[in-house]
Amino acid sequence: MDNQMVCSLRLYILTLKDDGSSMEKVLSSILSLPELLDCYDNDNLFTFRGLLNEQAGANIRNEIAHGS
Repeated sequence: MDNQMVCSLRLYILTLKDDGSSMEKVLSSILSLPELLDCYDNDNLFTFRGLLNEQAGANIRNEIAHGS
């Protein structure tokens, strides 16, 4: 398995609420995790954010999830 994939899989994408339940983090929060800098450089993270999450960018995730 690719080192970047192994590193990425170690991220915690769940948050625990006060009532003990859990909730998945939204993509913008995941892409802002400092641990990602151990796996990817700033240029790659900038590209990921632009392609997948930024409204001013391609926002591919939104197009796939919700259509145009």
